[in-house]
Amino acid sequence: MDVKDIRDEATLGPRLVHHLTQVKLPRYQWTFLEGRTRLRFLAFSHQNNLTNALCFAGLVLFWLRAHGIKQRVQWQTDWGSEWGGESLAKIERLNRKFFRPLGARLVRFPLGRKGYNGRVERSHRTDDEEFYLPLLLTLKDEGELLRRAAQWLYYYNVERPHTGEGMEGQSPWRKLRQLGVRVSQTFAVLPPIVLDRISTDWVLGPGNNLLTHYTRPDDRTAPSFVCSHGYFPVLLELQRGSPFSARGAKLVTERKLCKKHQLGKVVALWTAYK
Repeated sequence: MDVKDIRDEATLGPRLVHHLTQVKLPRYQWTFLEGRTRLRFLAFSHQNNLTNALCFAGLVLFWLRAHGIKQRVQWQTDWGSEWGGESLAKIERLNRKFFRPLGARLVRFPLGRKGYNGRVERSHRTDDEEFYLPLLLTLKDEGELLRRAAQWLYYYNVERPHTGEGMEGQSPWRKLRQLGVRVSQTFAVLPPIVLDRISTDWVLGPGNNLLTHYTRPDDRTAPSFVCSHGYFPVLLELQRGSPFSARGAKLVTERKLCKKHQLGKVVALWTAYK
């Protein structure tokens, strides 16, 4: 897992960086990468902080659990302050209160050994070469960024051949299937979001207790979840239905999520990939 500062003038050049700033696109890209298959999930934010980090981690972990992936997840990061910095006590507190209840463990690669993050860093170079450099000037607002990012994520995970060690020219989704994980293509397209729009409400929420947002459904499914504005159950319902289930539609309508958190765009985006 890594956070990419998109506003890198040495890579993009002053013209693209100026455009990114002028149209007020998010500065940061959050990237989850599964090391063996290179399968990735993305999100964006204007701020690089712990609140957005926990929101992104929760989004990814819930997505994995909702698709029946029950194995323990080791969440490897660098030493950035958004993941606790050099404070061992803070990292242990994050593990105890957030990661362990979700069947995960937060770890950092050895200090000064950036090669441990090489695969996610290499994927960021691919983002620059195949996404930002050719497309950034065409992106006029956040909605367009999210739409294009979802298309890019689908291509990267499902269709694009990868030539790295052990990949044999396969896409991440096909490599995952080869390893015996039987998930559909929809699993590979977790809709990218702008984390700042929901992170504070979700992480803080009622009583500032992270675990108050987690529930298990009363049906036959893998773990589901709720949050203060119902964002995560809508994502899960969108995945289950075609284009989305009655319950998901009800959540969107009753809680007015489309207006408050741009879920209308997510619904439209997801429907395009069903």
